Amino acid sequence: MDDAVKMAVDDINANGGIKSLNGSQLKVESGDSQGKPEVGQSEAQRIISAGAVALVGTYQSDVTQNVASAAERRPAEHARGSRDRRRRAPL
Repeated sequence: MDDAVKMAVDDINANGGIKSLNGSQLKVESGDSQGKPEVGQSEAQRIISAGAVALVGTYQSDVTQNVASAAERRPAEHARGSRDRRRRAPL
């Protein structure tokens, strides 16, 4: 999934970035949960603390629960699961 995301981000940035945000450029930050809920939560917290505003790509439901919990405590969007349900954390 990392390669696909990086290709999409490169394409968006090469075409002027996010036009509705005055051409803001996207940046990808990856983490590895190792399939462990506590590691997933730590990685989510690390990435959010680094300034992330969106999290994508958790696969195991127990990891997803912990990542969603971390996203709810900070201002970060979390797209999860194949149905792409989104939760917005309060600012």
